[in-house]
Amino acid sequence: MKKPSLEQKVVVDVEDKELAELNESPTAPNIYKLSRFQRIPFWVKAVLIKYWSFGMIYYFIIAGLGIYLIKYDVSLSFLIMGIVMGLVNDIVVNNILEVIDDENHHAHWYWIFKSKKVYSLLINIVYGVIWGVISGIFSAFLASVIPNNTVGLFQEPFTFALVGSLVEAFFVGIKDLIVYKHQK
Repeated sequence: MKKPSLEQKVVVDVEDKELAELNESPTAPNIYKLSRFQRIPFWVKAVLIKYWSFGMIYYFIIAGLGIYLIKYDVSLSFLIMGIVMGLVNDIVVNNILEVIDDENHHAHWYWIFKSKKVYSLLINIVYGVIWGVISGIFSAFLASVIPNNTVGLFQEPFTFALVGSLVEAFFVGIKDLIVYKHQK
């Protein structure tokens, strides 16, 4: 390994002094300052991303394709929504959570299963089908229980995403409890 020459040392010292002057300058941005996005706790970002994805899936599958799928069977639309949820969860949501993960590695608490293997996709699709059926049944039940439901509660993306988030939280909580007991 070569020792740096005197010229290289001088260049490095000058660059360090310039960086120090830039950081002390009131107009220069501080590169080590936390952004507004980094100040938001990870669990808030994870819940919002999951909530948005559930609403988006409901909007595109049930509201978009629902008119075509309802001719056959209502459960078919929830089955297709579950398959799409498994695909979106594995391909999009888990990867977004992994990218925005902080140094404490909190992202693994918010997904059911993640791996780079193909069976991860299959596991998430099976989970998505279970999630879709349970969320659909629970939303239909809540929509029928509310008297004079003229607004369409639990029949639109926002409240369905709330139900989907609660079902997801239940399953993720069970998964985390199993992992916790297994590690102990």
